[in-house]
Amino acid sequence: MVPAQVLAHLVGRQQIPGVLPPPPGVTPNFEHPASHGHYLSLTSVVCVVIAAVFVFARLWVKLVVSRAPGWDDGEFV
Repeated sequence: MVPAQVLAHLVGRQQIPGVLPPPPGVTPNFEHPASHGHYLSLTSVVCVVIAAVFVFARLWVKLVVSRAPGWDDGEFV
């Protein structure tokens, strides 16, 4: 077969655009695909909150408890 015939054969067989057909039992949804973006946002917020707690705890210890701030505390923030 020449490349044009191969391409025509492959395009004619495809009913859904894509490289490979979906696995058995899976129905593709190209109009409204499933998204896990809310999990990414939630994870980002939780990580930022945990990091902020540790930053403020370190600064509180260095500035209030030990009263020995150093240059690294300025760089830390």
